[in-house]
Amino acid sequence: MHHFPYAGFEPVEVPDKNLIPVGRPDRRGSPEAVRVLEDALSAPEGTERLRSLAKGRRSALVLVDDATRPTPAHLMAPLVVEELMRGGLREEQIAFLCAGGSHRSMTEEEKVRKVGEDIAARFKVHDHEWDKEGVLVGLGRTEDGVDVVVNRLAREADLLVGLGQVCPHRVSGFSGGSKIVLPGICGQRTVGQTHWLSTYYPIEEIFGVRDNPVRKRMDDVARVVGLDFVLNVVMDEEGRVMGAVAGDFVAAHRKAARLAMEVNVVYLPRRADIVIADSRPCDRDFWQASKALASCSLSVRPGGDVIIATPCAEGIATDHPQVEEHGYSSAEEVTREVEGGRFEDLTGAAHICHTRRVLDHAHCVLVSPGIGAERGARAKLPVVVSAGEAVREAFRRQGDDASVLILEHCADTFPIVDSRPQR
Repeated sequence: MHHFPYAGFEPVEVPDKNLIPVGRPDRRGSPEAVRVLEDALSAPEGTERLRSLAKGRRSALVLVDDATRPTPAHLMAPLVVEELMRGGLREEQIAFLCAGGSHRSMTEEEKVRKVGEDIAARFKVHDHEWDKEGVLVGLGRTEDGVDVVVNRLAREADLLVGLGQVCPHRVSGFSGGSKIVLPGICGQRTVGQTHWLSTYYPIEEIFGVRDNPVRKRMDDVARVVGLDFVLNVVMDEEGRVMGAVAGDFVAAHRKAARLAMEVNVVYLPRRADIVIADSRPCDRDFWQASKALASCSLSVRPGGDVIIATPCAEGIATDHPQVEEHGYSSAEEVTREVEGGRFEDLTGAAHICHTRRVLDHAHCVLVSPGIGAERGARAKLPVVVSAGEAVREAFRRQGDDASVLILEHCADTFPIVDSRPQR
């Protein structure tokens, strides 16, 4: 019996004989997360210590990811503030900016949970609004023609620091690093151009690949904006800090990506006929939960079945209404509409393309009370009510001897097919 990690979701029963074994690294996060973070800050990669960079600066802006990420900024932010103040900055010269990209602004409660009560009380924590011109400033174009539009606060700051988490990511290869700038604090045009770029490449050339064309664009934009320093963590399945890397946003991120591959990888003897997964830690809406599809697509054979359990309490893609209005039609149709200027939200269009390609690769269904079958049908998104019935239907399609893979914490998982015996 497999139990999903969400209240109210019925368990599903899969015979042991059908289950494919999963090889996972036996690596757990440190109970002394603060010590791990302090060690990273004391020995940065590719640049001086943050307190040295802060000397003589007039102001510092610290970028933090939002409530859709499990990054323990409440542990990281106080240490970064201490470094900045040791470098000579005063409290009134330090501020925070929530780098949520195209996501909704965080509530005050979410901000407190993200950065901690003390930081939220002592420092201004700004919201980024990617679609409001008054808070944005243009910085020209990169060499490959991308319009660099960024939050004005970042341009005005004398020192720019980013905090984030690193794990495999379908659009950018890995989260973290320069992603805190793009899409984190960029405008709609810059974010859209970059997300759309990812649709030109198959998943194998981006997902879990640190140096790829999309990441290069992100690095280029972060360099134009002036990202000075990052502190990035790698986390285990339980949200504990596995490791931390600080320093130059390229050098530190490359090191963190190598560690993330050691932590987030799962080894499979073969692709399964049926994959059953949850979308942890990306559960807020389908925009986030769709990250689980990337891992599932590498785990299921063509024509197989995928069942993803995900709450999606905030629906499909509230921050990108054109997605739900249009629905998850074919990637080819969306591409034609983008090229014809009829689909203006390039970020949303890219999301549809990535999702649709997985839906075409396998028979996929969601068990999602936050979306529901009727709303899913309107958006051309297959949503079912019963996980048990979804499993029975999958066996009817694939046969009684179908191989079954159960992927937990799927949105952070990187599957590798390796037929060698796993230890």
